[in-house]
Amino acid sequence: MWRRFLRFGWWLLILSAVASAAVAIALIGWLMFSWQVQGRILPGVQVLGIPLAGETADSAAELLAREWASKPITLQGPTQTITTTPAQLGLVLDAPATAQSAAAWSQTTDWAALWEFLGNGANVAPVWGLDAAVTEAYLAQIAPQLAVSPLDAGVRLENGRLVATPSSPGRALDVAATRQWVQANAAEMVQNGRVPLVMAAVPPAIPSTAELVAQTNAQLTAELALPLFDPIAGTWESWPLPADQWATWLTVTTAKIGLQWAVAGTAVTSYLQQQVAVLGDARYVNEEEAHQSIQQLVLGQLGGGVEAAVPLRIYHRDRQHTVQAGETFSSIARDYGLPYPWLQQANAGVDALFVGQVLNVPSADVFLPLPVVPHKRIVISIPQQRMWAYENGDLVWEWAISTGIATSPTSPGVYQVQTHEPTAYAGNWDLWMPYFMGIYRPVPGNDFMNGFHGFPTRNGSQLLWTNSLGTPVTYGCILVGDGQIELLYNWAEAGVVVEIQ
Repeated sequence: MWRRFLRFGWWLLILSAVASAAVAIALIGWLMFSWQVQGRILPGVQVLGIPLAGETADSAAELLAREWASKPITLQGPTQTITTTPAQLGLVLDAPATAQSAAAWSQTTDWAALWEFLGNGANVAPVWGLDAAVTEAYLAQIAPQLAVSPLDAGVRLENGRLVATPSSPGRALDVAATRQWVQANAAEMVQNGRVPLVMAAVPPAIPSTAELVAQTNAQLTAELALPLFDPIAGTWESWPLPADQWATWLTVTTAKIGLQWAVAGTAVTSYLQQQVAVLGDARYVNEEEAHQSIQQLVLGQLGGGVEAAVPLRIYHRDRQHTVQAGETFSSIARDYGLPYPWLQQANAGVDALFVGQVLNVPSADVFLPLPVVPHKRIVISIPQQRMWAYENGDLVWEWAISTGIATSPTSPGVYQVQTHEPTAYAGNWDLWMPYFMGIYRPVPGNDFMNGFHGFPTRNGSQLLWTNSLGTPVTYGCILVGDGQIELLYNWAEAGVVVEIQ
């Protein structure tokens, strides 16, 4: 009995389940039929993951438009991502058409399709378009955020020697290639919301400095010497610059045109302090000029496009003189090589001299106000009444000349060519002097200068001193013969040193 009862119970359960399923199917069918009659979208219908169950075509279009406007699209780069919207990428959803498609699907009477729908739901494809111009414009806008600049190969200095540093490529957004990917894979992009950005490698402008480093390190081993010129004595000296010293003064940066060198000023100053002591107390160099000369010398060695170092000029300090018996302003000035009014000016208020008195003697450099031309020199001998012109140590000319008479002498000293005048006028003596080159002012602050000139004229016609070369005849100037004076005028530029003995 119990077995018959159990079999009957199982049948009741089966019949009950079948009845429940039938009721459920009937309810679902009724609901689907009811929503179809009302024009609503069936449950399980979605677009891009957006459920549209129960929506009408109009309300579904509004919902899709809202969701589309805020749908995130991820742009994936190598090391960073950018989140944007479909509209910024040029994607335009036709929300009404997409909603109509979903609504039309929901009105189907194909029971096989409906049965499939009951099991899997329905993903309705969106209706959309792509404006490639908008896509490209947006990608160009974000390109700078994604760019990584390449690293040029460089150099660094270690203990006076160059060491090469490596380069690395950069990267930049390939706007055209990324736009093409979007056009070819827009459907995939719409579905998964991701865009892989196409990046292009950017090579460094300087891929390697190894060859440059090897070449430069060879240059850094040179032993240099800084030339110095004493224009008063007309002598040359030099200061050694050992490679293991000057190479440590450098700083360097790389550029597309090569290495950009600089010389550290503090290190040079320390070097100069040691070297200046060699000159003694009476002579010195201008520190700014010394820095420039050293920089020119060093950069010239390294091929920095700088000409060979300009010789560093040696200057002379003011001096003191203790008056001896029988000396006068004139004799003292003559011994030191300057016109006596300059000595008087340096000792203003001194009217009479006495033995033991200390006078200030101006530096001989006051008569060389212009940059010195070191490779040319003119030497005048008052006792011999002759002139020698030298270039690079070689004699160019030797001529007889005439200097000033005893009552208006030519002052011994070291001067330089300062002016050139085709014809100059001396009002004190009513002289017109051809090819005049002024070399010194006998009186400080006075515009009048003594200098070189050819045979002068007076009253417009009278030619003076034509037969007097070799004899003092002038009023302090140096007379040079015709033809010779024109050569000298054209050869001796401003700054050439004139030594009058």
